[in-house]
Amino acid sequence: MFFAFPLFAFAGNYLDGVLLRAEGDIKVYLINNNTKRWVSSIEVFNFNNFKWQNVNIVSKKEITAIKEGEPIVLE
Repeated sequence: MFFAFPLFAFAGNYLDGVLLRAEGDIKVYLINNNTKRWVSSIEVFNFNNFKWQNVNIVSKKEITAIKEGEPIVLE
């Protein structure tokens, strides 16, 4: 039997640590406990050793559907 899977999962289906960006937007979000947290600057991105090739591009509708938490900032 053949099962078809969607191209991408929706809001609650991302694992902690996944990086997301909406098509046409520059904001990158880190998923943590089914919440998106905005990576507030390139310095924060680099400090956390995030990699651009690990940023998943999804629809704006999908990003909007995920609850927003506190942004990630340098302390």
